[in-house]
Amino acid sequence: GPIAERYGGVPKSAKDPLVIVVHANAADSANLSEEAAEDRYGTAFDQPNGTLFTIPLPKDDWIAAGSLAEAWTFALMDQIFGVHFQSRLFAGEALLQACERTGGRQFPLYHERYAELIPKKLIPFQELADATKQTDASEASAMVYLAFFRVAGQRYSDAFIDYAKQIRAGTNPRVALRRSLLALDQGALNEAAAEFLATFRVIEGK
Repeated sequence: GPIAERYGGVPKSAKDPLVIVVHANAADSANLSEEAAEDRYGTAFDQPNGTLFTIPLPKDDWIAAGSLAEAWTFALMDQIFGVHFQSRLFAGEALLQACERTGGRQFPLYHERYAELIPKKLIPFQELADATKQTDASEASAMVYLAFFRVAGQRYSDAFIDYAKQIRAGTNPRVALRRSLLALDQGALNEAAAEFLATFRVIEGK
């Protein structure tokens, strides 16, 4: 899948197993998880308990698929990176997977459901990296940067791959950023990412 291709597979370990619970309906999930109660399909990842809640999803329902993609991404990132999966940059990965799964297309095309989540302007990368709190705006900017690093030139994609490898090896996220992505020319990085954002186009769907 895209997460394994981007970050490597989930470590084979009996520590912190991932539990997947499939309920008959959303109400049953909601009774066991506050996160699932906030989703119309009862789909969510309960990080403290390492449990993914979901239901049999309606056929050809892209919104349902997006919800599952987001929850599944949180689960995989938790398995791969542990506590560091909540770093500022990785916070945009679940939103990225949900947007692309929902529309069945990769950025720069996106489903109309997420039109309001696409930022008009990106938070500068240095500012995003230094942020002490996660916000909707920072998550949306992180999503765009992650999509950008996937298709950008080699100096950007290589720096991101290096960052992810360092995190996986146990390096503190801030230290890993300084050694990789923040070592790049930040003005050029921000400009290139802004140009990428300008190519985004909405597609209509059910």
